[in-house]
Amino acid sequence: MKPIIHTDNHLCVACNKCARACPIPLANVVTQDSGPKPRVSIDYSRCVGCGACLKACDHGARAYRDDLQRFLQDLRDGKAISIIVASANALANFPDLRRVFAWLKSLGARDVYDSSLGADIYAWANVRHIERFRPFSVIASYCPAVTRYCQTQNPALLPRLAPIHGPMTCQAIYLKERLRLTDAIAAFTPCVAATQSASESRFVEYNVTFRKLWEYVVSHNVPLPEEEADFDPLLGLNDPQLPPISAGLRHNLDFFVTAGLRVDQASGPGVYALLEEYAAASPDRLPPVFSVLNCERGCALGTGANPQNGYFQAQSVISQHQRSFAEEITRDYYVSLFKRFDETVDLELFTRDFSDESPARESVSEARIEEAFRLLGKSPLDQRSFNCGFCGSSSCREMAEKIALKINVPANCVTQLRQAAENATLKSESYIELIHSVSEYLLTTVGEDFNESVEHALMALCYAMDGVSASLWKNVYDFEEKPRCHRVVTFPGMIINPHFNTVTLDDPPGWLETLVEGNNITRLKSNMTRDEQRKFLGRNVNSLVLAPIVSQGDFWGFVSLLKQEEVPFSERDVSVISICSNLLASYMINLDLQGNFLDEESLSL
Repeated sequence: MKPIIHTDNHLCVACNKCARACPIPLANVVTQDSGPKPRVSIDYSRCVGCGACLKACDHGARAYRDDLQRFLQDLRDGKAISIIVASANALANFPDLRRVFAWLKSLGARDVYDSSLGADIYAWANVRHIERFRPFSVIASYCPAVTRYCQTQNPALLPRLAPIHGPMTCQAIYLKERLRLTDAIAAFTPCVAATQSASESRFVEYNVTFRKLWEYVVSHNVPLPEEEADFDPLLGLNDPQLPPISAGLRHNLDFFVTAGLRVDQASGPGVYALLEEYAAASPDRLPPVFSVLNCERGCALGTGANPQNGYFQAQSVISQHQRSFAEEITRDYYVSLFKRFDETVDLELFTRDFSDESPARESVSEARIEEAFRLLGKSPLDQRSFNCGFCGSSSCREMAEKIALKINVPANCVTQLRQAAENATLKSESYIELIHSVSEYLLTTVGEDFNESVEHALMALCYAMDGVSASLWKNVYDFEEKPRCHRVVTFPGMIINPHFNTVTLDDPPGWLETLVEGNNITRLKSNMTRDEQRKFLGRNVNSLVLAPIVSQGDFWGFVSLLKQEEVPFSERDVSVISICSNLLASYMINLDLQGNFLDEESLSL
């Protein structure tokens, strides 16, 4: 699917409401970089464009694109474009609809056609398909979100889909193939997912949603003309003008197939679960026709509708519009109309194929799921059925599967966040204890025990940070007055790389310069060069932090800390390491003043 719906990460607060609302379990991908919060993106191979996330997001982080801007620019460039729009839906979204038509025509739009003919062709094509092939059950849906769901999520449903284009496309085909219209065609709809249909169609070139059109008129203060422009007449069926309303599929099934035929109808967020139930149901339980739409309140109030119009306002307009032409919608009228369709157009023109577009799904082993549960801190079995849904998954197991597939992260689990908060409290207490311990080790040192005291301080730092090694490095300027840091003390006594005890401006490149400027260095093994790994890391060491020590504005040296886990150091971790480093530096400077520490000979390690 083209990227119609998108996420603005600057506005996203990682609340997961989009993922919870989405009917497609793997369509939302949660990752985490070095920032404090996860990022939520969209897997467009799985997104069906249902728009549930647009409705769910309170922060404006989810938005969509249609073809309005391209449509307006092409009009200004002189391209010949005609418009198709469902009059009832349009009136429900734009009380000043005919003034909008007049404005569009002033920009160069050619004709504006009511799509009721397309709706009648759609009904005729479905009736004739059912009469000809007699399927035991058919899914009658022109909704692009529903058809894409079948294509990407459950291709087993594809043989059941009625192979008929939607009403807008049926009308565009009639205009192009029967009336030989050469204009490009723009469909004005309340549907976000129709933008995908337009991108795949050779008949409809633009999908312009009512919402984007309304937003443009308001944000640009468009002066709508006082004069009005009505729908243009659509000739070609030996009829001066068809009524701008269609009886719809259900009434025509009653007219032509079987009166009282069972037609099950479903709409709204639950339709995708019903489609799965339909796929698994016994054939003798299925309805002859299953009519399915994505939007709970109907197409007029779809995902791309004008947000200013409420349900009852829209229904009032639609009902009034339908009553105006109700007397013309009779069986005799449709018998005559369908006969003319039979005589003038070919059913095959309006049929389509649905291809299997389901993305490959990687299988997940139980071992990987167990590892994901471990990362979630849910090793005990009784912690695996919390199933709160905060993360956007229906169960803790589904969340573990997503983590194993690398489309979600442990930090997105509310129970882990709660545990992390508790751990943070304990960690804060341990950090305070660490700083007190380091201070005590250094303040109680007497005589020549400074090396042991510094080692004890590094040991406390190592244990508090779950590190495997910590070292103190001191800067000694060389004869060219360039900084050069030597390793002074290490805990434990075994040095990770005994051949690497000096850091210069050139080795490793850029590191010492960063430290001299007073900036911390944090690295994960996966982000380090092989040479950097060889010098600083040892076996089973996967992350490090270097905290500079600055005394009275001068670079004194730095402390390095290595960890086994490949996890980023938090800002709090680095701050505590810096505090301890400066305590060590203060102690060393005091010893230097006393003349008891570090001559040139002692730096020759």
